[in-house]
Amino acid sequence: MFASKLAPTERVPAIRLSTRISPRFRDEPKISYEVPTTALSLLVVPATSLLGMLPLATPRLRLNHFVSSTLAIVIGLTAMQDLGVAAMRSEATIYYEPAHFLLSVAIALGSSLATVPLFTFFRRHDAASTLLKLPAGSA
Repeated sequence: MFASKLAPTERVPAIRLSTRISPRFRDEPKISYEVPTTALSLLVVPATSLLGMLPLATPRLRLNHFVSSTLAIVIGLTAMQDLGVAAMRSEATIYYEPAHFLLSVAIALGSSLATVPLFTFFRRHDAASTLLKLPAGSA
């Protein structure tokens, strides 16, 4: 489920990608994707999900479990997005800007830090967490 929700996000690498459109383009340049690199980026998603969830599967969670899970997710999201951008083929030149790269890593870190504590909530067996598991699983 996690992998199927993340895969389309690599098609919109707006944070990291900065294209300088030449005056010779009247419209936005056409973008295509290299299939093997795109397929590799799609394989990164379930691997990231697995590596992010494994530390949280222990019965007694400690800080190191949260840190390792967060790092796995951040590295996986960053790799997936980098591979998605690397798969892009266009007449326009793609420039990587360090500030945009660092911003995207910070966003991945922030979203991971916000998401990982939710796992502890959903591990509980009370009525509130049980009721919220149904819509969370379908999202």
